[in-house]
Amino acid sequence: MDILYGVAGFVSSDDAQVTVEIGAEKQGIEIKSKVSRLFSRQITEAVNEILDKYKIENAHVIVEDKGALDYVLKARIEAAIRRALASQKEGDEV
Repeated sequence: MDILYGVAGFVSSDDAQVTVEIGAEKQGIEIKSKVSRLFSRQITEAVNEILDKYKIENAHVIVEDKGALDYVLKARIEAAIRRALASQKEGDEV
């Protein structure tokens, strides 16, 4: 299986940039945030919730958080996943 990439969001105040690599050799969740000591558990739970929604088990997710609220973070994760999955469909059409 090829690695599928998706990115969503911005590295700016009150936002987050999420990069998803589906099918990556390295799997897990990487959090880059100044407040990771306070919110890493909540960020990890949000990532796992959306991965479970799409039934994705083999992904590497990088979250660069700049104070995004929970609903913003979940939207960024979902958008990155959908973009990664869309890239697979585009590749099938070629």
